[in-house]
Amino acid sequence: MKNLKIAIALMMLLSQSANANDVGFRKIDNVSKEGLSMAVLYPTSSEPKAVAFGPFKLNVAIAGIIKSGQFPLAIISHGSGSSSLSYKDIALSLVKNGFIVVMP
Repeated sequence: MKNLKIAIALMMLLSQSANANDVGFRKIDNVSKEGLSMAVLYPTSSEPKAVAFGPFKLNVAIAGIIKSGQFPLAIISHGSGSSSLSYKDIALSLVKNGFIVVMP
């Protein structure tokens, strides 16, 4: 399964075109009574900038305007003992290729 994820990520990175989507970012807190929060990345028409998220720096538009159109949804779970940005590279690649990505 891990090899499949790596292969998919590499194919997506190699297939990115010059007109790839910019990435918008929103964090949604307390979506359940248990206090679940989610990072949501999506195609945006807003200008991205480098933003630090702890040890990571992502080129995203915080609360950017969602690009018009229909986009498939991908949900990426990091499992237990990690952070919602563990699979940030795969998520960014998915968004640049036209997906909305939710990471609980």
